[in-house]
Amino acid sequence: MSASLPSNVYLDPALRRTPSLLNKRVVSVIVVGTPTSNGDFYHFRLSLVTEAGDAIRLDPTIHLKSKTDPLITILVIEYKHYMASHTPGTEPFHIPATASYMATEICGLLVHVHKVNQYNFDEKGRGCRHWCAVVLDKLAQSRIVQYDVSTLYRQWEVSQHLKLGSKVPMPRICGTFYT
Repeated sequence: MSASLPSNVYLDPALRRTPSLLNKRVVSVIVVGTPTSNGDFYHFRLSLVTEAGDAIRLDPTIHLKSKTDPLITILVIEYKHYMASHTPGTEPFHIPATASYMATEICGLLVHVHKVNQYNFDEKGRGCRHWCAVVLDKLAQSRIVQYDVSTLYRQWEVSQHLKLGSKVPMPRICGTFYT
């Protein structure tokens, strides 16, 4: 998988050493927010939880080395021995998979077909929660998660905003996808 990845997709060393970690069936998808380094906001990531109880995390991150566009995303794909971050953060948004797919198939679909790595954050480097929402929509369109995931995700966002206030701003801050 790594040989055919776009330059703004980074596969972590564990997945490069052991690509078979991606050959696990995905049973659910979760989104979790953890505090940013300054504590002003939460950074959101999406994870594909496997039947083994581990996860493949997709982390839209600002590409700090980009000389042309400092707000462009590098999509980090990482293997985690656990489902969600151990850092205190938001309550996880959890949605079961409705179809049987391997993590490698879903990652390939998201990167090569839906091009979710082609994303720019807003002028302040925000928009990761919107990125997760769009990915969930793409998974619903592909019938990997239930069709009404957008409604459920919005309800979860409101509940997290009510709990955490301005650290989870509403309305959702959006970046933009490009072609």
